[in-house]
Amino acid sequence: MIATKKRLKSMFNKGQRSDATVSPEEILSARKLDGEVGRFTLRHESSPRYAWDLLIMVMILIDVILTPLSLGFNPPPMFTAVEQISVACFMLIGNILQASVFGSVAVLISSFDEDEAAYNKKIITTSERCHFLGIPDSLAKRIRGYYENLWRETKSISSDADAFINELSPALICEVKFQLYRDMIKRIPFLSANTLSSAVIEMLILHLRTVIYMQDDILIRKGEFGDWMGFIGSKGSVGVLDPTTDTRKIIRILRKGDYFGEMALLQRAKRSTTAVALTWVQIHVLCRNDLDSVKEQYPTQTEILESEINKYMQSKVQYK
Repeated sequence: MIATKKRLKSMFNKGQRSDATVSPEEILSARKLDGEVGRFTLRHESSPRYAWDLLIMVMILIDVILTPLSLGFNPPPMFTAVEQISVACFMLIGNILQASVFGSVAVLISSFDEDEAAYNKKIITTSERCHFLGIPDSLAKRIRGYYENLWRETKSISSDADAFINELSPALICEVKFQLYRDMIKRIPFLSANTLSSAVIEMLILHLRTVIYMQDDILIRKGEFGDWMGFIGSKGSVGVLDPTTDTRKIIRILRKGDYFGEMALLQRAKRSTTAVALTWVQIHVLCRNDLDSVKEQYPTQTEILESEINKYMQSKVQYK
């Protein structure tokens, strides 16, 4: 202790710390020889001391920023009140910035996974419901497969494929559906006849609704009464089975734009054959009730439509 006092006293005598305004004893009392700050602080009037304080603050700020990344370093010891207050302020600001950044990243990540989380929740809920109802595992597996295919093909867990379209205004619904189904309608002879007005076609398009079938699902069955016809959408294919045998012999494959069930739509007749989904498939359905609704609004045009259907069916064998 005596040696330290002598060393500090000699430093002042030699003019090495001319900026200090307190005695060596006070310095010794303040620092207590172990780097701790006492009840009062040191005052320094020289420019180098201000530069040193500024450097300390900058190093502390950098350390606060880099510490969350495990890149921080140990700043020099802090002795003055200015240094301590700076540390407290920088730490507070740094913590606020960290919380803001982490919160923003968490929101961003959750928005990316929101739809997938809803899908996973749907799968879990469906499995639990099947177990609760005692549904056999083979059937429960097909149910889960339905939602898996629905998610893979549409990135949605809603079975209503037209839900988004139906939320639009009537004018937009007509435009969107006409854009989606226009090429399909043009391929059907009795709907692309020049004698039919565009208003009738638009009304029929507005009444179309989309139904999704899984692989091996039966769309229509021989001998059943039907009241709708279907158009194959952009996904999947349908196999028409041989009506003369009970074996599952496919005699025709229907793909995008093809259609079936015209007689059922027109006459509510029995189905003459069976159609099976060969893959996951979208079917756009037009029901007899929809045709009757159009007939009420355009009776003359609807008679022309039915006449065109009859002409078409007389020239080609149709599968109902």
